[in-house]
Amino acid sequence: MPPVKRPNASKNSSSARPDTSRAGQNSRGYASTTVPVDAGPAWPQQLASGALGVAVVTGLFFGAAAWLGGSFKAVPRLIDTHVNMGLAAIGLGLSDVKIVALDVSDRVNKQDIGQPISLTPEREQMVREALLIELGEPLFSADPTSMREAARGVGFVKDATIVRLWPDQLLVVVEVARPIAVLREGGRDSVIDALGAPVADVNRSGLEQPILVSGTGAAEAAYGLVKALETRSKLRQRLERAERIGDRRWDILISPSVRVLLPEDQNLPKALETAEKLMMETELFSARNRRVDLRIEGKAFVRDMLSPIDATYGLDGQILPNPLAPATPQATSAVAPNAATDTGAPTQRVLQQLPSPSGGRRE
Repeated sequence: MPPVKRPNASKNSSSARPDTSRAGQNSRGYASTTVPVDAGPAWPQQLASGALGVAVVTGLFFGAAAWLGGSFKAVPRLIDTHVNMGLAAIGLGLSDVKIVALDVSDRVNKQDIGQPISLTPEREQMVREALLIELGEPLFSADPTSMREAARGVGFVKDATIVRLWPDQLLVVVEVARPIAVLREGGRDSVIDALGAPVADVNRSGLEQPILVSGTGAAEAAYGLVKALETRSKLRQRLERAERIGDRRWDILISPSVRVLLPEDQNLPKALETAEKLMMETELFSARNRRVDLRIEGKAFVRDMLSPIDATYGLDGQILPNPLAPATPQATSAVAPNAATDTGAPTQRVLQQLPSPSGGRRE
């Protein structure tokens, strides 16, 4: 049998395969038709995508809360932290906190803003710590109302004003009163300021020539006494302590053991002037255990506590004659041994007129 010749598959292979490049025919060469399918409205897919997004965000919140200890309150704080970081990155972070102090010790009315003073580093740090804000935090987070209350909680601060200086600075103005005296109350000593309030962060050694005061109303009245003594440096150097009497006036004790009875507050400056004049120009304040009564202007009623003898002195330090004295005068054993004095009427009955420094007579 002769061999059978098989056709070569490599030849005319292109013609053996159906042409599928022509549109409208399938792989078998039959015509095909594309029929469009109606996919329906798009909002169900959008709704599903939105729900999926909400679920993802909610899951992140729950995960953050669990990571921070299971408290959902921590989630807003976490978000706030990242927001603050973003604000700081664009230049809204706090870069400086400036503290200005005003001394209101001498304030007469509310329109008087006080005198600028410098705070000690310790006091300035106390104010900064009370504000509870750190550099780098956004200025938006600084609440002036809460920060004002926090600053007023510092012991020496009387009032405070908080001003935000955009975009990145904070101004804190605090009102303070300077320490002026030491109050002795209930056997304990404490420093008080010009408004009579205790000052916990200052001790007695921090005051220059501290005045020790005691008695009812001494804290509130101490400023008036200290102010009146500012121009009486000689008298103040010998001042040991001051005692408030009846919340109306002062007794001051001068070394060595001389008690000076002063008038009510409205006449205090004049009486202190008289006391300093007598101290510098006479010997009235030289004896121990002596009481000098200056409550009546122009007169100094003197009593030696170890002697029953009373005497009335003029502003020149000389003993004045007493019209109520007995006919036979007695010599005084106090300051002027050669002068006459009386042993009769009590001191408070002496009403002798005194010559004024100008030579006239004083009523």
